[in-house]
Amino acid sequence: MCLQLKRTGHFDYDRYDNTFELKELQSASQQLKAEYEDWVQNLITCRRNYYYMNFIHPAQLQQLFGYLCKNTGNERNILTCLQFIDTNFNNVQALRNQFQSLPEASNNREILQNISLTLQDIFKNHFPPRQKLAPQKKESKITDIVQAGVPYIAALNADSPLVIRTMFALYMNTTNSLPNANQILLL
Repeated sequence: MCLQLKRTGHFDYDRYDNTFELKELQSASQQLKAEYEDWVQNLITCRRNYYYMNFIHPAQLQQLFGYLCKNTGNERNILTCLQFIDTNFNNVQALRNQFQSLPEASNNREILQNISLTLQDIFKNHFPPRQKLAPQKKESKITDIVQAGVPYIAALNADSPLVIRTMFALYMNTTNSLPNANQILLL
């Protein structure tokens, strides 16, 4: 259950160090399952009510939480995450300022909602830009990488945090640009 909580971006389960005696396992399991179901429901609600939450992967949600609430995390990673929504976004400090202007949250549901409100406010005037294919900086031949009759396979587990990075790398190496948020659907 702890791994499922982590995979869904729960703020308290980036790391989990508790240990239990055998007699406590059943109640701990039930408590974790209830917490998981509550978290997933809160996440679904936020994604339904706040459009830009749909572009945030659970691992990125934990990074946003660390950056906004704990003053930890890599600002460059946050910028890259948000540039997926708007490639012109470059003001991470505005994100932090907007988050800090909201009433202080006392629980994870409220923190999740504040992050959602922050994203919604930062990107409320965002419209996907019309872009032409960026010119290649270097001359590369697709036949050097992908050859006719030879499958090119990138195998990753469905819940791997490398799925998004790999997809971005393939897109960047093919088009020399990052995809817009409206060009990708991950299931």
